[in-house]
Amino acid sequence: MNLDNLNRWLTLLANLGVLAGIVFLAFEIQQNNTIAKAQTRSEISRFQIENTRMFREPMVLQAQEKLATGQALSFQEERFLRNIMRQELKAWENVFYQYRMGLFDEPELEAYRVTWRDRANECRNRFFYETYRSNRMQLEPQFRVEMDLAISTAGCGESGN
Repeated sequence: MNLDNLNRWLTLLANLGVLAGIVFLAFEIQQNNTIAKAQTRSEISRFQIENTRMFREPMVLQAQEKLATGQALSFQEERFLRNIMRQELKAWENVFYQYRMGLFDEPELEAYRVTWRDRANECRNRFFYETYRSNRMQLEPQFRVEMDLAISTAGCGESGN
């Protein structure tokens, strides 16, 4: 009988140890998820800061001024602006992917959706529309749906006029 009681106590202790291990593992997974979210946000923020710096470069400012005043762009200026737009689309696609993977919440994504809608409403900037159209099929399908919606609800239409 003593051996049977001892065996029950040892089984109970072993089961409690397993339960404690599961609780600890759940805590560790939650911590790793929090760290992953923070790292993802940091990387996306770093890209945005670099992108903002790029828009202050003299060549970009000159090209934007030409666009705003209706002047023709040089081949180099046009190519440079298209590359910036392409990078921006890929960064936005990454944000959407992070949202789908659970690393961004709905309110965080909505802040980006505002940016996407604002960009789609920049009617004078044909580069956004042309770059999006020429790169559309290279983007993830669910992200294309998001961007198509932003463009279709823009006040100036898809043509960029």
